[in-house]
Amino acid sequence: MTRGVKAIHVGYYVALAARLGTVAFAMWLSPLVSMAITLAVALLALGLGVMALLLPPAGTRRARIRSAVVVTAALIVSVALSRPAQRAGQWLYWRSRAPALSRLTADVLRDGRVHAMSDGRQAYKSLNGTTVTFEPGEPIDTLWAARSAVYPLTQVLARDGIERAQYEDYRRRLVQLRMSELVVTSGYVGFLHGGFLDNLEGFLWVRPGHAPPPPQSELFLTQLTTLHYLGDGWYYFGTT
Repeated sequence: MTRGVKAIHVGYYVALAARLGTVAFAMWLSPLVSMAITLAVALLALGLGVMALLLPPAGTRRARIRSAVVVTAALIVSVALSRPAQRAGQWLYWRSRAPALSRLTADVLRDGRVHAMSDGRQAYKSLNGTTVTFEPGEPIDTLWAARSAVYPLTQVLARDGIERAQYEDYRRRLVQLRMSELVVTSGYVGFLHGGFLDNLEGFLWVRPGHAPPPPQSELFLTQLTTLHYLGDGWYYFGTT
């Protein structure tokens, strides 16, 4: 095998390893960054594979067959490990934040005044089903503004009897956990981690004695498609 072909094969394996790493740890990245890395790695792997075809390894027929088998096996293994790597990444992300998530869940349920809120960092801000603004004249996402009237945050806090300090504490903890929204229902407490368009992901804590929401049920204005049990009443969810 020539040095050039060896380099191509090494690069191909590196690209496959990077793809698995991206899948496993995608939840630590923003959805757009994760998508960009995945696309770049896929294009790199494709380019290296094409170059390997254009520059076949020199040597005996057995050496060429062995090289082809190794590359094919590496591709098959990477595909086979993608789903387990993704599950492992979801579990690790939840496990590293489980104590803080559980404390926030308990505090919100004990308080009882907040049943839905965003972290205030998105193109819209909401509290208990109402779109809010922090400052007069603040730009607001037109889609959300069209769905409901927009009120100053202070007015909604006063309406629901929530102290500003308590609201800011919940918001700060959501930001620290990298969760953009929370919702409280009779059956579960949900935390939205992120997503792209209607492909969202996050975590649910199901109340004792309740069943998790069924597939196709509404969750964060999308349809639930994926639900994996993580432990201690917590689930990972995906929507579309």
